[in-house]
Parts: sequence; structure tokens; C-alpha cells
Amino acid sequence: MTRVVWFVMLGLVLALGIPAAVMKSDEEKMKTFPEQEAARVVLVPTEKTRRIIVPPCGTGTNVATTPPDKLAKTPGVVTFFLRKGVADRDRIVLIPRCRASQGAAPSEGANVPAAAFVLPTEAQITAGRGGSAQAGTELVQSQLVVTNGSPIVDVIVPACIESKEQAQRTATGRAIILKPSRERKDTAIAGPC
Repeated sequence: MTRVVWFVMLGLVLALGIPAAVMKSDEEKMKTFPEQEAARVVLVPTEKTRRIIVPPCGTGTNVATTPPDKLAKTPGVVTFFLRKGVADRDRIVLIPRCRASQGAAPSEGANVPAAAFVLPTEAQITAGRGGSAQAGTELVQSQLVVTNGSPIVDVIVPACIESKEQAQRTATGRAIILKPSRERKDTAIAGPC
């Protein structure tokens, strides 16, 4: 009699356990994890107040010839200040790629508002392989640096427009030190990715 009970219990465990394990395995296969997107990062010291200006994608605005105050008023631009002494370390500004570079048709990327994220002061950039780095969940393919003591007050950073695949092929992994422009000694304009 007890053997029968044990066989019945074993049969129930197998009958219920195997399908549950198979279903769990199928659920795990169906889970999708977010794909890392390539981005651009700017390291900005706060020994003085600096303004960050990120023009929108696909507007055709010439950032090299447009004065910063006028550029800051362009529809879709992101403009903000990193105040003096707010942090005891460089601030990290993360600028995602233009939407048009994420597989959309070029016409879909026209006049797309800009985006920029100031990471928390405890955030760090960890070096990666193949000319990239990582900041939070973003894969950084272009790293720009404003040096401490620089005369730069306005930092103009257009978003990258190349595709993620192009960025991964062409990334050098080098940090680019931003220099003041010839026309405006207190303004730096980041070059293309």
C-alpha cells in the first residue's frame, strides 16, 4: 500500500513538475533584455559654471556659425547649466544618438528634439573593449573632455548621427579634449562623431 502511494506521488511530481519546468524555460527564452545603445559622453569640471547646449537632430542649424545664445533658443535644443562647485568631481553628461541613426529613415530623424542626461555625481565611466566605454547602461563611443581651468563656458555638443554599427567600427576609444573655438574663446564646439 505505501509503495502505491509513493508511486502515485512520484507520478504527480513528474506529471506536474516537468511541464512547469518546460514552461519556465520557455518564459526565460521569451524575456528580452534591453540592448545597449551607443551614446556620446562629455566630462565637465565644475570649478566654474558652464552651459551645455545640445542642438536637435536634423534641423540643419550650423552650430559653428550660430552664436550660443541664439543656438540655445532653437526649438528642440537642450540647454542647461552645470553650476560652480555643485560637485567635487567632474560631471558626466550623456548624449544619446539621434533617432535617425537608430534604424529610422533619414526623414524620420529630421527635427528630432535633443536629449541629454546628467549622471549622478557617483556615476563612473568604466573602460570597455574595442574603443568603447560604459556609463551606466549606455555604451559610450565618443568621449569628450573639458579640462579643469579651461576658459570654456559654453559647450556645444551635437548628437552623433552615425549608426550604432558604424560607431562600433570607427570608435577609437580616445578621449577628445575640447578646445575653445577661434571665433569665441569661451565656447567649445564638439566635432562630429
